[in-house]
Amino acid sequence: MAEFDCYSANGKDYHDGNKWDAIDELDRDGELEAGRCYYLGVSVRPKPSSFFDFEDMIDRMQALAFDDSGEHAETYLDSHDLPDAKRAELKTMIENWLDANVTPAFYKVTQVQCFQVTQDDIDDFRNRD
Repeated sequence: MAEFDCYSANGKDYHDGNKWDAIDELDRDGELEAGRCYYLGVSVRPKPSSFFDFEDMIDRMQALAFDDSGEHAETYLDSHDLPDAKRAELKTMIENWLDANVTPAFYKVTQVQCFQVTQDDIDDFRNRD
């Protein structure tokens, strides 16, 4: 099992953090009491390239070229301008760049578990720092 790296005080809104962040939020909201439930989960961030569609990009470029130059641009970026091997190379290059340079600030949460605050948790929290 992966390590928990996100939490929620209400089971809906998740934030990066751990058990102590959840307990801190409950305390700030005046809801820290023994038996209160908080949630921990594992974040799964998507690969940025999963939102990239190479064919959509080519189609858009072709449409813009046609809008600019009409029928003279009908074959722009077809197999003559962009052979299959070069298409694959460009697609891979863009996907690799996206995955190396873009970090989504959002994620899906998996392996969610509900934990109950114990009196020991409250005591440990109050004695931190």
